Amino acid sequence: MNYIDSSIDTSNVHLYKNNKSLLNESNMTKLKREIKENIKPPTVDLKVYIVNYIVNVNNEIPLKIIIAQYTLTPKLALVIKDGDNAQTFSFTSDELKKYKFKHEYIGQIISLIKQKKINFKKLNVSISDIFENYM
Repeated sequence: MNYIDSSIDTSNVHLYKNNKSLLNESNMTKLKREIKENIKPPTVDLKVYIVNYIVNVNNEIPLKIIIAQYTLTPKLALVIKDGDNAQTFSFTSDELKKYKFKHEYIGQIISLIKQKKINFKKLNVSISDIFENYM
C-alpha cells in the first residue's frame, strides 16, 4: 500500500522503549527470546510498548495499529502491571490517504500516551483527532 512507510515491517511485532524501536520479530514468542538475548536487564521495572500492525488493503479500515504498554522487569519478563493497557488506532482509507503513515508516528503516539494526552481507557481514539490536535 503506497500510503504506509515502506521502512515498517508490518508483518512483525515491534518492541519500543520510549519512542525508540528496539527489536522486532515475527511473533511474541520470538520477540521475548530476542529480549532475553539482546536487551540489558533494567535495574527497575521499565515501561515498554509492543506494537502490532494489521494491514488489510481491501478493508474499509486498511490499517490498524495496536499499541500495548507492558512492564519489562529486571528479569527481562514482559508482564502486565497496574496502569498497563492497550489501544487500537485505526486508519480509514481516507485518513491513510490524507496523513500517510510514517514510522515516526509510532514514537509520536507513544509520547502522547506517556504524556497522558491519549487515554488508554477510551475505547476509540480517532487518528484524525490525534493528527489535528497533537501532530
